[in-house]
Amino acid sequence: MPIDTIRIEIIDVAHAQGYYELYKNRAANGDHCFLVNEEPLDFLKRISSYCEALYVIKTSDNPNAIIGDIALHHYNIEDKSIQFGGTILSTYWGKNIMKLAFEQVKEVIHQEFKVNKILGVTTPDNSKAIRLVEKLGFVCVAKDDNEVTYEFVLSQ
Repeated sequence: MPIDTIRIEIIDVAHAQGYYELYKNRAANGDHCFLVNEEPLDFLKRISSYCEALYVIKTSDNPNAIIGDIALHHYNIEDKSIQFGGTILSTYWGKNIMKLAFEQVKEVIHQEFKVNKILGVTTPDNSKAIRLVEKLGFVCVAKDDNEVTYEFVLSQ
């Protein structure tokens, strides 16, 4: 899938219902995403409050549907780093969507946040996240029983 067939958009309140639906899919698979009785707009506001930037991923084929997200969080100005995370609907796994979205957001990260490195932090048992960051070119820089940290160094 060419990079121009997907696009990332900074999230806003108009995305609340679609963003909520994206995470309902994760919740159906046992992920505890929502607070009790949390509505779509409240969920969006809560997740956004943890992030420096939050993007939705869409395809050119279906530009109104949110198929994934990218979250940038834990911005460290001294270390010139930011953490990267995201999710994508399982129907889009194996189609390089996250790789294409990462290529788009990588330039934004470098320009807007002036960082030299992007970090991917997860648990050692999150094999999908580990495979993703390795596929994107991240290198493992720290690991213990509770957490694994991967790093992607941006060219200057």
